[in-house]
Amino acid sequence: AHELATPLATIKTVVGELDRELAGREGLDHVREDLALVRAEVARSRSILDQLSIAAGELRGEAPTRVSLQALEQTLD
Repeated sequence: AHELATPLATIKTVVGELDRELAGREGLDHVREDLALVRAEVARSRSILDQLSIAAGELRGEAPTRVSLQALEQTLD
């Protein structure tokens, strides 16, 4: 999954850069639509990878928990 996640992240980044580059330019709606399609397919692919990882028993890290500022300060001391 990691080997596929890395190129997907690169594609997502490039699509974002292209989208920013097109901002304010007229007459490129078809290109924006294509970028939206690529973005949606990257998200779909990422979701499939996440599901495969979960099914394979891979964990994505610890679940987030709330920590008070005081507890964080004590941990850092």
